[in-house]
Amino acid sequence: FTEHQKLSPPEKPLFLYYAPVPIRGAGGDKSDHPDEYMDAPACAGLDNERRRKACAAAVALDESVGHVASALNTGAYANDDHVVAMTADNGAGTWRVSSGGSN
Repeated sequence: FTEHQKLSPPEKPLFLYYAPVPIRGAGGDKSDHPDEYMDAPACAGLDNERRRKACAAAVALDESVGHVASALNTGAYANDDHVVAMTADNGAGTWRVSSGGSN
């Protein structure tokens, strides 16, 4: 994608809006947590299953953002300056023990 985008037109800056699956609600039955991240070092010590699922979703998100950053730092955009803005919501609730978050 980045190689193609750089070619047409090359003098225009790249604007990339990347909206991965949100972590909001992670830990529930419908959360997006690839199973291979459930035992990631950051998640393996968590006893609460919902928190491990939320952690797995966060680790997967971190990896995907790393792939985007890597694409910007190599190839067609390697010599360009970058501005990356990231936003998030206010996090997960902590008022219940079964909550997936631990702000």
